[in-house]
Amino acid sequence: MNSRTRATLLFLLAMRVTLVAAVGAAQTEQQGEGRVLAPVFVELRSPPVAELWHSPEWKGEPEARNQAAQAHLAHVETEQGRFLHTLGKSTIEGRVLFQAQRVLNGVALLASPSEHEALLLLPDVKSVTPLTAYEPTAFTSVDF
Repeated sequence: MNSRTRATLLFLLAMRVTLVAAVGAAQTEQQGEGRVLAPVFVELRSPPVAELWHSPEWKGEPEARNQAAQAHLAHVETEQGRFLHTLGKSTIEGRVLFQAQRVLNGVALLASPSEHEALLLLPDVKSVTPLTAYEPTAFTSVDF
């Protein structure tokens, strides 16, 4: 395994640990008046940057691909900004956990399960998926 592959794997592992920690910490949260908030990922309509980066249309000179990727990243960030602005003006009470632009295009929120359908009706929303934290353990998978 070369050093670049090793660095990539370490980065992906760090991102997974960060995501599991964020989702696990926010798994369910009691809000005033008995409301329970659960983490969801709201995927937006535009494709993420990585999806376009690996598409056949984006083959070519590295500099041109980088410029196109930066332009699309700006578009994705604008779309997320519009979504968050619309969310702020709506009656949906959601707290942002994190935003993803490169591998996924969406926003993770803490929201009441009863508001998931309302999230789907907001502009540019493609899907709403509940986030579940898993804690893998090797205790039962390996015989000692």
